[in-house]
This record gives sequence, structure tokens and C-alpha cells, in this order.
Amino acid sequence: MALASIDGIKLFVSALFASVASNILKFILDYAKNKKPNLKLLYKEYGGMPSGHSAFLGAMITSLYIIEGLSTLFFAITAISVLFIVDLMAVRWFHGTQGRLIEQTSKMAENGHNDFVDKNLRALAGHKLTEIIAGLILGIFISFLMFRII
Repeated sequence: MALASIDGIKLFVSALFASVASNILKFILDYAKNKKPNLKLLYKEYGGMPSGHSAFLGAMITSLYIIEGLSTLFFAITAISVLFIVDLMAVRWFHGTQGRLIEQTSKMAENGHNDFVDKNLRALAGHKLTEIIAGLILGIFISFLMFRII
């Protein structure tokens, strides 16, 4: 069964809504933890609980399952999504390691060891496994919710 136009719209809307909801939830959780708003979480910061990328993918895969069932398209998109999610974790490790080295170099610059280093450098990392799982669960929930409402 091919994706009909209404079903395709539902798929896109549920995935987009899951991503937006994830970022709003991330902002709320950070505000509850730090007692001050951090608007950069909505447009500039990476990482955090839950993952917007995995919420998007979870909603997309779930919507596709609801529309197509266990089709070839479903398995193909799921396989690509799994690769993307694994990459989210690998990027976190790589950039986290590199970021710590950059922060150490930046601290050395603060102590007068290097004048050429930007003193405002800091590490940006991807997601932890728990953040990815939370995003997937959020995406799956929103997809089922959207297909029940619309």
C-alpha cells in the first residue's frame, strides 16, 4: 500500500510535532533543574533530554508502521533510522572527547600559555543513550496520539 496524501501529511505532522514537543520538554526540564530560562536550548544548544532527533525518527517510524504495516519501506526507513541513532551516540563520544581537549586548551590560554586560542570555547556533545530512548518513546507516543486524533 502506497502512502496516501492524508497519511503522508499525518506522518510529517506527527514527526514534526514530536521534534517540537521534545525541544519544549527539554526547555521545561532544564528550567526546572536550573531555575532560570535557557532560550538557547530551543535553537542553539545540542544534546539534552529528550533527543529531538530521535523523537522525530520515533514518530516517523511509528507513523509509517501505522500506515504501511511491516512493509519493505518500513524496514528500509527503520534501518536508516537505526544508523542515524547510532551516529547520534558516536558523535557524542567523538565530539565529547574532542570538546574536552578544546576546553583544556582554552583553560591553558586563560593561564597565558596560548594567545591564539579563543577563551570562550566549550564542548557541545550529542546525546546519551537515555536521551535517545526518551526521544524515541516520546515520538512513538505522539505518533499514536496524532493518528488517534486526526
